[in-house]
Amino acid sequence: MKIYLIDTFTNKLFQGSPAAVVVLDEWCSDSDLVNLSRENAVPESAFLVKKGADYEIRWFTHKKEIRLCGHATLAAAYVVNHFMDHNCQSIVFHSLAGKITVACKPRDIYELCLKAFDLKQIEFSNELYEAVGAVPKSVYLGRDYLLVYEDEQTIREIRPRWNEKMDFDGKLISVTAKGTGYDCVSRTFVPHNRMAEEEACGSAHCHIAPYWSRKIGKNELKAYQASGRGGILYCRCENEKVLLSGACVLYMAGELSGIGGTE
Repeated sequence: MKIYLIDTFTNKLFQGSPAAVVVLDEWCSDSDLVNLSRENAVPESAFLVKKGADYEIRWFTHKKEIRLCGHATLAAAYVVNHFMDHNCQSIVFHSLAGKITVACKPRDIYELCLKAFDLKQIEFSNELYEAVGAVPKSVYLGRDYLLVYEDEQTIREIRPRWNEKMDFDGKLISVTAKGTGYDCVSRTFVPHNRMAEEEACGSAHCHIAPYWSRKIGKNELKAYQASGRGGILYCRCENEKVLLSGACVLYMAGELSGIGGTE
């Protein structure tokens, strides 16, 4: 099995969001995939199996399979384009989230086409306040939570606090504000992983981009994820879709051994 470590939504090593991509001939057991993800020691790993001209893709954390991971899909597209179907124009992945098409662009830019999440405004709860520690001007719920603040500095200064009794039903918490050098700035936290932070989260921008597109009246946005490593996402909103573009850079390519058996 081939393994690749890719930094995504960046053109510089040690920035953006890292992801592992493992290329399989056929599917291993789920327990093997979880173990591989844990050993990879990055937040998410993408696993690929080639099926005809397309690819099946699955995403795992160190604990379980997840339904969608934008940055790991970006990393998978980089691997396919560089090591499998060289210099292809587009790639089709089949996943739990449905069919995902990725366009391959110059300078190692890849564009994902994802569904925009509907947003419903809700009240700011005590539980959210305890977790985030800063009161937003508005709160929305789609697939995940989106908290909107007045200024970029608040986003950068938020320090989440975890309480063992908190239960956000597996949802991410994204905080966002209008940017100064960017159209919007955000951060994304993972409550079910003790408030860990996503360095650059593609799926979170399926909330963030549609919100700011409507708010500032622009279909094309340059977004910055203000995590410790940082990440730049180029977002284009078209009807019910969000097209997310970002660069990728290769950190490592290697081989895995010792996993056998299929489901």
